[in-house]
Amino acid sequence: ARCRVRNRRTFGPVAEVPPRRSIEVMRVVIAIMWLVLPALTACGGDADRVVVTDADSGSELTVSSGDEVEVRLESNPSTGYSWQLDTRTIDSFAHVRSSDYEATGDDGDRVGSAGTEVFIIEITGRGAGVLRLEYLRPFDELPIPERIVEYIIRADGAPWPPDDS
Repeated sequence: ARCRVRNRRTFGPVAEVPPRRSIEVMRVVIAIMWLVLPALTACGGDADRVVVTDADSGSELTVSSGDEVEVRLESNPSTGYSWQLDTRTIDSFAHVRSSDYEATGDDGDRVGSAGTEVFIIEITGRGAGVLRLEYLRPFDELPIPERIVEYIIRADGAPWPPDDS
């Protein structure tokens, strides 16, 4: 049985109010949703992001499909140097989603100030390879890297070194 209450503010049509037992059931359902929903979204396969810098060069990164690798490297583009990616060995299971430059600190607006180059690599499948970045002046006739960083990436349990088959 439903109770009928007249809407007193607008003197409009009669609104139906559920009986007390239905309200109690709704409260229990809402409480369960508040407890269970965060746990479900935490396990819902959200992409993880692994952040690495030049100090991590030579590291082996174990990731899964859908994860991202964020590479953050100090840079000063006013010198003509920039980080160049060599993704040949990871192209089959990853791609560069974005690359950006972030000015560092208060000096960020000054000409010649250093900053950080940021690369986001998205893992799209299973595989293993080496992500190599070279800090060089790409316009030089024979570009010679000033610095080199490398990361071994293993996605979805792929073996390292990769199988030749």
